[in-house]
Amino acid sequence: MKLKSFLLRYYPPGIMLEYEKHGELKTKSIDLLDLGPSTDISALVEEIQKAEPLITASRTEQVKLLIQRLQEKLGQHSNHTFYLLRFSKHIYCH
Repeated sequence: MKLKSFLLRYYPPGIMLEYEKHGELKTKSIDLLDLGPSTDISALVEEIQKAEPLITASRTEQVKLLIQRLQEKLGQHSNHTFYLLRFSKHIYCH
C-alpha cells in the first residue's frame, strides 16, 4: 500500500486517505469526532499512527498541520457536536 494524498473533511471532522493497493486507488476515512479546540494534537497524531499503518513517521508533521486546520475551523463553530451514525438496510418480504 502506498499513500497518495490526504483529504480534509471539515464537517464532521476527519481525514481521508487516498492510497494505492495493487494498482487500484482506494480511500480510507479517519473520523475525528472528538476533536476540539483544546485537543492535544501531538497525542492525537501518535494515536492515529498506532492505528493506521499508512501514516508513517515521515508524515507526522503533515498530519499535525491538517489537524491544526481542522481545529481552527472547529473553533469558529464551537457549538457543534458530531456523531457517527450507521444505518443498516432491512429487507422485508411478505
